[in-house]
Amino acid sequence: MPQLISQLHTPTLQVATALVLLFSSAAAVLLWLSARSERYTRYWAAGYAAITGGLILSALRGQLPIPLTVIASNALIVAGGAWLVNGTAIYCRRDHWHWPAGTLAALIAALFLVLVYVVPSFRLRVIIIAIYMLSVCVVMATLLWRHTTPGSRWLQRLLAGLLAVQVSFYALLASVRLIPTGAADYLDAPAAFNALYLNALLMIVAVLFGFAALTHRRLSLHLHYAANHDPLTGALNRRALDLEIDHQRSARQPLTLVLLDLDHFKRLNDTHGHHIGDLALIAFTETVRSGLRRNDSLGRIGGEEFCLLLPATDAMAAAHIVERLRCRVEAIELPEAPAARFTVSAGIATSPPCASDEASLMRAADRALYLAKAAGRNRVICAAEN
Repeated sequence: MPQLISQLHTPTLQVATALVLLFSSAAAVLLWLSARSERYTRYWAAGYAAITGGLILSALRGQLPIPLTVIASNALIVAGGAWLVNGTAIYCRRDHWHWPAGTLAALIAALFLVLVYVVPSFRLRVIIIAIYMLSVCVVMATLLWRHTTPGSRWLQRLLAGLLAVQVSFYALLASVRLIPTGAADYLDAPAAFNALYLNALLMIVAVLFGFAALTHRRLSLHLHYAANHDPLTGALNRRALDLEIDHQRSARQPLTLVLLDLDHFKRLNDTHGHHIGDLALIAFTETVRSGLRRNDSLGRIGGEEFCLLLPATDAMAAAHIVERLRCRVEAIELPEAPAARFTVSAGIATSPPCASDEASLMRAADRALYLAKAAGRNRVICAAEN
């Protein structure tokens, strides 16, 4: 294999790789520009640009001064690797896995100054940069494999596999098996030189496609969430709630629908301000959601009116659940306004027997809610059976 790689036409490989790298960097920048809300894309774009610059400078060895083709090129590659790690850590919501790109690049530059001018050692330079890039790939693969995000598990595992291939390549490079004895530079080691650019030509494009796919998936999930959730509270919106009711009714099992309305909410807004009202809605949603089961759903259908879906739950069990939630809501204290206390009234309807379709189920729960309000608020009423 080393003999086959060394026989590749190096200038052609360099030109092809440079073009692919430039287009890949441009694509990474476009990815960032099209998804600026996703902070990790900025680091990925910076990483691709830095690595591209470093490899192109390295390819110009013999035509540009050594400080540029050896020291600056490797410093750029090191900085680019750190930025790729940082972007991946942010994507996986592990921001504390931060690598100081500038510091690492400066350290490599200082070390390579010594290894070029004081104690010349081409092999040691290769080992250092290979081990560093191996570490970059190991960290990125670990992040993607261990910290999968909803909806992107298989994409992350696939990209982690590609990075594992990179680990194998850099392990081979670090073993210096591709470098003949006495080689003083990549120009004396065509197998290593060609392998480096062949790897860049194939893998950088593949990894970039992986990054683009992950970004597209993350944006799609954001859009899906925004289309189905209330932006203030995070509860389901009316559209998503209707879809969930249809889904639950199609299961042909008892479905309990609960209408929840915060008592005297307008008074709370007028007394303490709309900001406190918003905080009350958020606290209410969080309190109710924390007391629900996995298959239960909470939606917001109006200003202070919410709807709770309890599948496979009869009226008696629903009454116990909602009464427990009512007590929790009554105990809510807002640190920003301790005097802003509030309660909730609830109307419960179960299908069957209270209703045969969604509209009649909603009307039955609404009538029960009206009775709870009329009876003095802060209470739970079950709809009468038809």
